[in-house]
Amino acid sequence: LGRRHTLSMQAASAVVRSRSGGGLHAGDAVLATELLRTVIPVRWGVEVAVALAVAGQTGAASTIVALYGPPSRDWLEAIDGESDTTSAEAARSLAGEVLVSPSQNISLSVIGPLSLSIGGRSTVPPDDRSPELLAFLATRLTATRGDAGAALWPALDSETRERLLELTLESLHQWLEPERRSGQIPWFVRCNDNLLALVTGPELEVDFQKLQTHLDDAAESFANHAPSKALEQLLAAIELSSIELLPQFSGSSWATATIRGLKDQIANAATRAGELLVALGKCDEAASLSATALAHDSTLQSAWRLRIDALRAMGAIDEARDVAALFLRTLREANKEPDSTTVEAVRNVTSLGRTGHSTRRSTYGWESLTRTEEDVVTLLLGGRTNRRIGVELGISPRTVETHLAHVYDKLGIRTRVELAAEAARRGPQT
Repeated sequence: LGRRHTLSMQAASAVVRSRSGGGLHAGDAVLATELLRTVIPVRWGVEVAVALAVAGQTGAASTIVALYGPPSRDWLEAIDGESDTTSAEAARSLAGEVLVSPSQNISLSVIGPLSLSIGGRSTVPPDDRSPELLAFLATRLTATRGDAGAALWPALDSETRERLLELTLESLHQWLEPERRSGQIPWFVRCNDNLLALVTGPELEVDFQKLQTHLDDAAESFANHAPSKALEQLLAAIELSSIELLPQFSGSSWATATIRGLKDQIANAATRAGELLVALGKCDEAASLSATALAHDSTLQSAWRLRIDALRAMGAIDEARDVAALFLRTLREANKEPDSTTVEAVRNVTSLGRTGHSTRRSTYGWESLTRTEEDVVTLLLGGRTNRRIGVELGISPRTVETHLAHVYDKLGIRTRVELAAEAARRGPQT
C-alpha cells in the first residue's frame, strides 16, 4: 500500500505506546513528516508530539505541532490539564510554539500621526515607547535587536537598551494582541534570536508598506514597458505621501533618515509621473507634480527640467525662462553643477526668446518626439543598450528608460520590436 500505509502503522504504534506508558524513542522522530497529518487526526498527532518531547526529541515534536497548526493548541492544553507533570510540561512548552492568528485585523498608519485600529476601533498605546518601536519596525519590517535599541535609546549603554527593549516588546505585544494568551507566540512582532520582524499581510495593513508596494509595482511596470500602468501606481504612491511622515518622531535620528529617504523616493516618483503626463499632453498636472517633487528636493534637476518642459508645452515661454534662471541660481547656491541634459534644457528654452507663447509640439506621433527622444530612438535602433545610450548622450540608464516610455506612449506601442517595425514603416527621414 506504499508509504502512507507504512506511516499509518508507525503512527498507530506510537499512539498505542504513548498511551500505554511504553514511551517513544529516537527512531520515532521519523514520524515528523508532512504526510503525518493526512494519516492520523490532530488529537493523535498531538499525543505523539508530546511523547516525543518527553523522550527528548523536541525538534521532531515541534515539527509535528507546526504541521497541525492552531488546532493542536486546544489538545495540548487538554493534555497540560490532565496529564502527569512531565507530559504536562512538554504540552505546555509545545503550546507556546503554536502560532494562532488574531481574531481581528489591524490597520496601522505611520504617514501622519501614528494611529492603530483593531477591528476598526482606535486603540491607545500603553506607554510612550511602544508606538516608536512599532513605527521603527513598520518602516523597515525587520531589524536587529541592537539596531532597535540604538534607535530608541541612543544615549544609553547596550545592556540598558536590551533591558528596556525587552520591556517595550512585551508592552507592544499586549497592545497589538490584547487577546493573546500567556506564553503564546506573538503573531505580529516575531523575535528570532537577534532579529525582530513585523509581520504584515491580511491581518496587519501598514500604510507605509502600501506606499512602498506602489513604488515597487511602478518600477516593475516600467521594466515591462507599461508606462500607463506605472503612472497609475506612481500617482497612488504620491497621494498616500501627501501627509507628513512620522511627525511625532521627527526629532529622532532614525526617523529623520527615514523621512529623508521617503522624500527622495517621492520626489523621483513625482518627476517620473510628471514626465509621463507631459507625454500625454497633461501639462498642467505635470507642472503641479514638478512642484511636489521640488518641495521634497529643491535641487532635483530632473524635476526642474520637468517644470520647464511642462511650461514650454503649455506655451508659457516667459515663465519657463524665469524657471530656468531660478533653477540655475538654486543649483549655484547649493554648490551643484548642472548636468548635460539640464544645460540643454536651459539652452533650448532660453533660445526661444521672450515671446509669451510658442508653437506647441504635437502630442502623439513621430513629430511629437523631442530631440533627445529622437537621439535615443536612433541609438536604440542602432543596437545600443540603455547603458550605452546613456553614456553616449550623457544621461543615466534610468533617464533613457523614461525617454523610451515617452516614445512608446507617443507612438502607441509597447516594445522595442514594435518600435523597430514603426521605424521601418516610416522609412528614412531627411
